Amino acid sequence: MVKKITPLMIENIYQRWEEAGEDSLCSDNQRKCHTIIKAVGWGIITINPADHVETPTIKAKEMDYWTSEECHRFLREAEKDRYYQAFLLAIVAGMRQGEILGAEKTDVKFTAKSLSIHQTLEHDGKK
Repeated sequence: MVKKITPLMIENIYQRWEEAGEDSLCSDNQRKCHTIIKAVGWGIITINPADHVETPTIKAKEMDYWTSEECHRFLREAEKDRYYQAFLLAIVAGMRQGEILGAEKTDVKFTAKSLSIHQTLEHDGKK
């Protein structure tokens, strides 16, 4: 029951998340949980136990990237794939998936050798 939550209980959950490392919620989601716990607006409890617990910090993740040779090797292998142009845009121009999905023919200016991003799309095709 919500009324029985104590700061120690919350602290123990945070400690378990910390000990679980990679197998736990990412630190961003941990902070989101803390924000939800802090919401007392429902009137179920009068004192917020999360006020007495330190908010989890977001830990920066080290970026994993391909070397130039790995990019070239990938593009050579992907040359016959129907998504080759999308892969090429992602690697060469640094475009994100939604930007690539949202690109239209009219966005390409061959004489200016440019591509403008006017929209992004999600997997389901909605803007």
